[in-house]
Amino acid sequence: MKYIIIMLVTSFYSLFVNFSIAQTAAVDNKLSQTITSRPIPKGASVVGVFEGRPPCPGIAEQLSIVTDADCAKLKCDLTFYQDSVTLQPATYTLSIVGGGDVIKQDGGSYRQKVLEGKWAIVKGISSNPNAEVYQL
Repeated sequence: MKYIIIMLVTSFYSLFVNFSIAQTAAVDNKLSQTITSRPIPKGASVVGVFEGRPPCPGIAEQLSIVTDADCAKLKCDLTFYQDSVTLQPATYTLSIVGGGDVIKQDGGSYRQKVLEGKWAIVKGISSNPNAEVYQL
C-alpha cells in the first residue's frame, strides 16, 4: 500500500516537471473559465490540485477497490491542503472515479472512492537522496 501511494504521488508530482514550459499562455487558459465537472478548490489552504488517469489493473488491486471488469483507466483527482497560517502540510483528498462504491445518478451509475488523510513532505528515496516526496 505504501508503495502504491508513493507511485501515485510520484505520478502526480511528475506533472510539476517543466511546469513553466508545459503551460502555455492563451486567452482561454484562465482558471475562472476552465470547463470542469466540479468546482476547482482554491484559496490559501490549497497547495495543488492534480488530475490523472492511471490504468485500472494493478492500482485498483493494490488499493483494494472494486472496479468493473471492463475498466481500462481510473480518473484520479488529488488535492493537497495546507494550514493557511503556518503553510505546513495538512490534509489531502484523493477521489477515484471508476473504482469503489457504486453511485447511482440519473438512471445510470458509476463507481467512486474518496480517500482522505494527512500528508507530509519527506526527503530522499534510495535512488535520489535529495528528492522531495509527498507522503500520504
